[in-house]
Amino acid sequence: MLHSLLALAIVAVLAVVAMADVVLDLNAEFNSQGVLERIDGLLKLQEGISRTSGVQVAWMPWGQAPRPVKQRAAKPHPDTAPVIRVSVWIHVNTPMWCLAVDGSIHYYIFLDNTKSRIEGVVDGWDTQTDNISACSGGVNDRLRNLVPENAYLVQLLIGIRLSPPQLPDRHYGSYYLLHDHVRLVLEEDTIVSRWNDLCMDVRGGDTANGALIQQWECNQSAAQKYYKIMVGDGYFMILNGRSGKCVAISEGATGNDALIAQYDCNSADLNHQWRSTDPGGNTIGAKWLINRNSGKCVAVPAWSGTPGTLLTQEDCVGGWKHYWYNV
Repeated sequence: MLHSLLALAIVAVLAVVAMADVVLDLNAEFNSQGVLERIDGLLKLQEGISRTSGVQVAWMPWGQAPRPVKQRAAKPHPDTAPVIRVSVWIHVNTPMWCLAVDGSIHYYIFLDNTKSRIEGVVDGWDTQTDNISACSGGVNDRLRNLVPENAYLVQLLIGIRLSPPQLPDRHYGSYYLLHDHVRLVLEEDTIVSRWNDLCMDVRGGDTANGALIQQWECNQSAAQKYYKIMVGDGYFMILNGRSGKCVAISEGATGNDALIAQYDCNSADLNHQWRSTDPGGNTIGAKWLINRNSGKCVAVPAWSGTPGTLLTQEDCVGGWKHYWYNV
């Protein structure tokens, strides 16, 4: 049905344009040839209904949403809360004794960022027609079949998460709407050593696979910005803001003193997966950062306080050189 297609297109729309954000160009995706062909095919399932426009995407304050949409909404929202409206215009054939009917179908999608990630939820739908006169019943029946009262399927498909398929469970700190685009801003952090207050940093700002991770004076550069990408079971990948690559143990080594490096992100590779934990007795907010493949902790070797020292992994045995903030 049309609503399932619109939902799938929203999920497919994401494209990473910078490590600091993700931009959804909704109109471009909805109006690709493949999407329009599928919409036309779905409309034809209801005899006599055809599309007369491309898909149009815009946003509006919740307070301006039509009353039927608000009545169907899963929960009320503040009047200033932004919602995305996805629309397609249609023509409905009627018997010769009725006037021709033109109308539109609209879905209103609320972006919720109260759950540590952005979720898109279809909170309501609306249909509008003109000149329905004596044929009102038949036209409305066909529209009800095309746009069911229960938008559960739409909510299920797009409400799970807005996330690029190659980076599941990506978390966002906030979002902005601008015309037909949505900008999702990732939560970002610097990873700071409890021992010496130096930051985890890609040596020389290198963007290549295998580039080594060092400690350096904190300077808010992209080479020191990291994003958690959850992969399940409490584990996450650590994506660097400059290179777009993920932190791992160099060459997948499992022994002590192996260097820390970056590689193309691979959520299936245990070497790219990390968890953080407080081993107990710690009241300073810092945690161990443990590699899933090796079971060892990221460490400052030899208790160094020198910028440029390459980070390694060691057995997790305590000591501030194993503790990191913002993990």
